[in-house]
Amino acid sequence: MVAKLNTLLEKKFGARRGTLERRVRKAGRRLPASVRRDLAEVAKTAKLAENPKLARQIDPAKMTAAYDRALKHLNAIDVADRRKGAILGALGVTSFNLIVVFAVLIVLLIWRGFL
Repeated sequence: MVAKLNTLLEKKFGARRGTLERRVRKAGRRLPASVRRDLAEVAKTAKLAENPKLARQIDPAKMTAAYDRALKHLNAIDVADRRKGAILGALGVTSFNLIVVFAVLIVLLIWRGFL
């Protein structure tokens, strides 16, 4: 389960190294808080599973539910759409800034009497 989540975090967010906790930290706020909690639960459970005595403390239903919710969210992420949105957002901000600069320039030219 952890390997599948690690693979998805690598594909969707570029988190290539480290444990599941480190990859989730790299994804940061790009993941909703509920998904970060679910991934932390899966990572904690994986750590407990390494020790045979502590493995008895694992609640399989809770861990499976957290895994399924995280997997569902990660599979729904469209990397190309996120990239397109970021590019369009940057272009929108740039065009707005250019409009403001030209408007201020026109007002300044009118105020100084050049237009």
